[in-house]
Amino acid sequence: QSVLLGKKNRTDGDMYRLFGGFVDVKDDTLEDAAKRELTEEAGINLNVGEPIYIGSRRINDWRYKSEKDKIMTTLYGFEYLWGTPTPGSDIDEVAWIKVSDLSKYLLPFHMDLVKNYIHAIEKKLFTA
Repeated sequence: QSVLLGKKNRTDGDMYRLFGGFVDVKDDTLEDAAKRELTEEAGINLNVGEPIYIGSRRINDWRYKSEKDKIMTTLYGFEYLWGTPTPGSDIDEVAWIKVSDLSKYLLPFHMDLVKNYIHAIEKKLFTA
């Protein structure tokens, strides 16, 4: 039971991050945006199932600290089907991290998002 994560060498040190980004005006749905971002950042040769909604929450994004508008993020998971994950876009490295090790390897600001959903992630992604 592992989660594919990415790393930006110039900013992340030994820690990993979730894949993600902003919704593009060409995206028809949030699910389309999530799949596009995963493809851009984790490699075009990665084939995954349909997005599985995990949860959402307001985040304190550093880019919006001084703005009146804030960011709401949505967390999706994908079932790995086949293919080889490869770094893309602004990601330098990808790695499979065990769910039980997320607290050791996931950046704290992403762990804040994930910690409330660990049970849901395990239930929705790792059970038939």
